[in-house]
Amino acid sequence: MLVVLLVLVVALRLPSLFEPYWYGDEQIYLAIGQGIRKGLVLYRDITDYPNKPPLIYLLAAVAGSVFWFKFMLLMWNAVHVVVVNLLLKKLWGGKKWLVGAGTAVFILLTSLPMLEGNVANGEMFMTMPVTLAMLLLWKAQYFAAGLMLALGFLVKIPVAADIAAAGLIFWICKHSLRGIVSFGLGLGIPIAVVLGVWYGMGVAPMDLMKNMLGSSGYVTSYPLAPRLMLVTGLSLGVYLMRKKLGQELVWAGLWLMWALFGATLSGRPYPHYFIQIVVPVIVTAGVIVADRENR
Repeated sequence: MLVVLLVLVVALRLPSLFEPYWYGDEQIYLAIGQGIRKGLVLYRDITDYPNKPPLIYLLAAVAGSVFWFKFMLLMWNAVHVVVVNLLLKKLWGGKKWLVGAGTAVFILLTSLPMLEGNVANGEMFMTMPVTLAMLLLWKAQYFAAGLMLALGFLVKIPVAADIAAAGLIFWICKHSLRGIVSFGLGLGIPIAVVLGVWYGMGVAPMDLMKNMLGSSGYVTSYPLAPRLMLVTGLSLGVYLMRKKLGQELVWAGLWLMWALFGATLSGRPYPHYFIQIVVPVIVTAGVIVADRENR
């Protein structure tokens, strides 16, 4: 089944490899990437506004052209399909139809143009490590989960919302202090390494953070407080109803609510922002369906 689904991914994405240049973000990433390939230091010698964290630019630098950038995305998405399939098997391994349906829905939503899944954008690259992190968190592999969330954050800052969800999952599901420390180390080490590397290239840590978080200007253009209050209140409701909801629905619901918060940070109507909620929606819907079947 998984092989068939991966063939579907390739079939849906193959035409995107031969599309003409048409999406500005891809060109910006590749232009910055070309500067990096020529020896310019990101955030010091060459920059973007608003800036993103460094990994999306480094991926574009490795790709070097639109064709190879989209080929990289094809392979990245294929890996994401495998991760989603493993996550759904972990949750509902006994319900093969649900695992297959959930994986197929993921492929369609992330590969067809309706959510701009055919564009090599930050959301497409940041979500795979987030999904892997949630799988690792469910398997109690805390350090690796933190590491994956850090990598996602180093692609684009809305992953901060997924990190908040993971923190609440720790608190509500009462994971051990040792697990929290391991998770924190996994989360902090890659970010510290990035700060250290750029410091060695002449970019002060505070300047680097200001550049990396340049997209936060989007947030200030749209009221943040009401949405933050709403998602916090809903999280409190989940906490109060945790025994009735069960661990799977608590985990999925928190992830979905905070991922939606992250996807709507800027308040802008770009379809690719909603790539961030595709997996949490599938997981939450699947948990509800599986629960009804088990009654």
